[in-house]
Amino acid sequence: MGRPRERAAPGLIGAALMALVQAPAALPAFHPVEGAIYRSDTRETRTEDGVPQHFHASRRIVFRREATGYVAETTIESADQSGPQAGSAFLAGNRAFIGHVVRVHLDATGAITAVDDADALIERLAASIEAAARTVAGPARAAAMAAPLRAFDPAQRRTMLGSAVADLIRLVDVTRPDGTRTVALPSRVPMAVGQALPGTETVRRDGDAVSITTHAAGPVAVGGAMVPGAATGTVTLDTLRRVDTATALVIESRSTRVITTASGAHSSRAETVTTLVRASKTP
Repeated sequence: MGRPRERAAPGLIGAALMALVQAPAALPAFHPVEGAIYRSDTRETRTEDGVPQHFHASRRIVFRREATGYVAETTIESADQSGPQAGSAFLAGNRAFIGHVVRVHLDATGAITAVDDADALIERLAASIEAAARTVAGPARAAAMAAPLRAFDPAQRRTMLGSAVADLIRLVDVTRPDGTRTVALPSRVPMAVGQALPGTETVRRDGDAVSITTHAAGPVAVGGAMVPGAATGTVTLDTLRRVDTATALVIESRSTRVITTASGAHSSRAETVTTLVRASKTP
């Protein structure tokens, strides 16, 4: 007679099955349509104490496969603004790259790994902002405005140059569960460092997209350009983000931020809308 067949201990089988059940599902892959022309359109209105300023920029983006992921070829096609602000860094920064292809390399998850000619591109951006600032300020002040860009380390340069592409990729949103939950949004200007903003977040499936909406509000110390010195006030933030589940690309994002001083004497409102559409299957 042969040897009796060895049997795994029931406890080990149960543990293995439990591990499989509890193992988190792998994130889906980032899948932009290769060779297609995407167009990203951003419109922003900033209103300070009732005075509006409008900004607009359009980009052409083409994703191409490469060994480790993708390269995103981005080109600013147009940029404009209206309102009282002269020497705008927004306009100068965008116009520095109109018609110029910036190649942003991404891994399989859509994370930025490199930007071609990053040093030269940052200098191009800094020079454009400095030249625009000279129309409203002296040479020393204009140089000071561009100095932080020139001081960026390599990682900061990649982040700055690749931000327009990175902001369109939200792989983590594709598998998020539906429902409403409480959140604490990380601090950003004009909130103090470490000052989280409490709020709620709702995730909902909508056909081939997942929508994430947030509402948050709380006290904040404001100052700088909006109010001389500093004052206490409130900030309210509402956002919407719709992500295409097949590609993990953000096809629509909207945000509204309202800041009001406690006295009601000053207010600031910023509304930003970005849309992404696939213009064609091939360039």
